[in-house]
Amino acid sequence: MEGAVIRAEANGHTCIEADDLPMEMQIHQLPSDQTIGVFPIDGLNMDEAKARFELQCIEQAFRQTRARKTEAARILGLNDRFALRRRLKSLFRRYPHLFEEFPLARQAVEGR
Repeated sequence: MEGAVIRAEANGHTCIEADDLPMEMQIHQLPSDQTIGVFPIDGLNMDEAKARFELQCIEQAFRQTRARKTEAARILGLNDRFALRRRLKSLFRRYPHLFEEFPLARQAVEGR
């Protein structure tokens, strides 16, 4: 705490703010919806992480629109349902192991 008080004074703050705390305490201050979790010991495949995030967004759009591809594409800022389907095919071609994890996206690719 003393260190935080000293840093707060040095930063010109009248009370202790998050950036005055040690880094290990700042991490715990983040709301849970803004954390990304713990990285795997052997590292992270950034492209796969981005693909997983994109598929999570697509799944959410499908849930929100009751799996209507045209509406989901609009919500996601895509031109049309065909662009959405092409994007899904590309993602699943690159990361086939994600196919089972995203059932609504899988159904869209399979044409259901």
